[in-house]
Amino acid sequence: MLHWPDSTFCYLDKDNILFSNDAFGQHYPSEHLFNDLVDEAELYQEALKYYANILTPFSKLVENKIKNSNFP
Repeated sequence: MLHWPDSTFCYLDKDNILFSNDAFGQHYPSEHLFNDLVDEAELYQEALKYYANILTPFSKLVENKIKNSNFP
């Protein structure tokens, strides 16, 4: 478990696809429909803020899970 009990990753070996649920999501509203229309520096700052405020307490868990995964 990372930040929510239902945050489950699945990896499809055959096709090298990681189904990451919402682990790389962010809470950032914008008037733009797509993120490539948002200022990249602003988007990056908001992603940092989200990680710092929500996921930092779980950083060691994330690091350990990545180390213990069998990704190619």
